[in-house]
Amino acid sequence: MKPLALLTRACFTLCLFTLSTEALCEVAASYSLTDLGSLPSASSHSQASGINNLGQVVGASIAADGRFHAFMWDADTGMADLGLLPGRVSSMARAINDLGQVVGVATEGPSSDHGFLWTSAQGMMDLGDLSDGSGHSSANDINNAGQVVGGSMGRAYLWEAGSGMMDLGVLTEFSASSEATAINDASQVAGNSFTANPNAASRAFIWEDGAGLQDLGVTSATVNNTEATAINNSAVVVGTLNDPGKSGTTGAGFVYSSGQGMTDIGTLQPSNVPPNHLAINDSDVMVGYGGSLFGPSAIAIRDSEGPWIDLTSRIDSSGLGWSFLEVTDINNAGQIVGSGIFNGDVHAFILNPVPEPTTLGVMGIGLLLALPRRRVSNSTGLLSPK
Repeated sequence: MKPLALLTRACFTLCLFTLSTEALCEVAASYSLTDLGSLPSASSHSQASGINNLGQVVGASIAADGRFHAFMWDADTGMADLGLLPGRVSSMARAINDLGQVVGVATEGPSSDHGFLWTSAQGMMDLGDLSDGSGHSSANDINNAGQVVGGSMGRAYLWEAGSGMMDLGVLTEFSASSEATAINDASQVAGNSFTANPNAASRAFIWEDGAGLQDLGVTSATVNNTEATAINNSAVVVGTLNDPGKSGTTGAGFVYSSGQGMTDIGTLQPSNVPPNHLAINDSDVMVGYGGSLFGPSAIAIRDSEGPWIDLTSRIDSSGLGWSFLEVTDINNAGQIVGSGIFNGDVHAFILNPVPEPTTLGVMGIGLLLALPRRRVSNSTGLLSPK
């Protein structure tokens, strides 16, 4: 390969690398908002739950029958109705992997909700439950191997094609019930184990094949609840905790790694509210939301070093007029999904990082160098391909 061709390829690669790593490793200076709309119905309502690394979003929207239907949204095709399981009246999608496989829950009544797996080839499939099929289940997450985790009949499970559901058990001191909330591509599962009512308490765990359930511990002796909400491919777990021994607000977020143990990462700013839910990508960039419609609330973002940043302060003019309710997931490109109120309707949205001017400059140089080169013909003075 000629030197100039090598330079062209190197600059183009640098362009792509700069774009991807800046989005992946940093909290962006600015985000633009795209309203995902809703399914056709008399009531315009949608909520986003998850996003994959291709930017495909899943959640639930009220459909023409007046019920919630699971949806998948794509930038090219918009929002698509994923349908219902036979005999169920509504559905809600909770997660999507990079193959476009979707999991969630289809509902008929409180005792007969069933987790589902949706694929483009087979549509919506019932995952069953840990009893005879007449019990309850929910599907909360799916990895790129197609493994699904959730809860059924009071037990966390791992589902695989061909073998079905496997009961993951409970922690010894929190043995009333358990539920799995997230799974990574190494088949490591995050979830929670609970004590019985009326004084229910929870403890976050990680499950690995061969090791079983491992208690993630606590940040202090006065912590009485920890709940894991997400895990990334480095087995970093995030979630929420409650510590009555703290002065002021007792709720907070936590981050856990095998090397550092569990660390209290505080409340969400600017409202100083404890998080209801946290999500994390593979570069340890975290997003979360907390509070309620009727009191202080916040949507926030932070990297592995912190601190929490008010995410609304980073959204450009495309976010004007929105009241933000929640942010539920972040992918490896730094895209964030959530829900908010706009013109009186609750709608799902996606936040896209806005590239910095330096990034755009590198991209422009790379693209210019990548264009087919032409030279001037000595005989005609016309541009001709080399």
